Amino acid sequence: MAAMVDAEARGESFWTPAFSDRVRVRIRRLLDSGDIGPGDSMFYQARAMILDQEGTDFLYGHDLGGADDFDEALRHGPHEFLPTLVEALVVEYRKWESRNFPGSDLPRTASFIEKVNEVFEQERVAWRLIDGEMVEMRSQELHESVVEPAMRLLH
Repeated sequence: MAAMVDAEARGESFWTPAFSDRVRVRIRRLLDSGDIGPGDSMFYQARAMILDQEGTDFLYGHDLGGADDFDEALRHGPHEFLPTLVEALVVEYRKWESRNFPGSDLPRTASFIEKVNEVFEQERVAWRLIDGEMVEMRSQELHESVVEPAMRLLH
C-alpha cells in the first residue's frame, strides 16, 4: 500500500471504474456484518425493485430465485450492473431502518454508505456512493469540488 501511495504522489493513477471480485466480496461481506443491518433479508426486495424497473425476469440466472439471484448478480454479474445493485441496497436499507427504527436518523444506512465508499477508496475504484446514488469519478478534484456538492443539493 505504501508503494502505491508513493507512486500516486508521483502522479501515477491506480483508479479504475471496474469492480473487481475483491471489491464485490468486500461489499457482500458488509451485508453479513451484524453492525450494519439485515444482510440477506433485503436481497429479495432489492431484486423485486430492480426487476420492476428493468423489465426483466431475473438479474443473473433464470434458474435462481429471490435472494440467490440478487446475491449471484452482486458477486458475478456484469460490471455495468453493480451500481444498480448497490443503489437498490441503499433503498432497501432505508426502508428496513425506517420500519424497524421509526424516527431514527438512519445510522445503519449511513454506515453502509460510508463503508462502501471506504472499500472503493481502499481498492481505488473510481466510484462514490453519494446519498444513495452511485457516481463515477472522472477526476478526484472535479468530483470533490463539483459533483459531490451538486449531488447533495439535488437531494
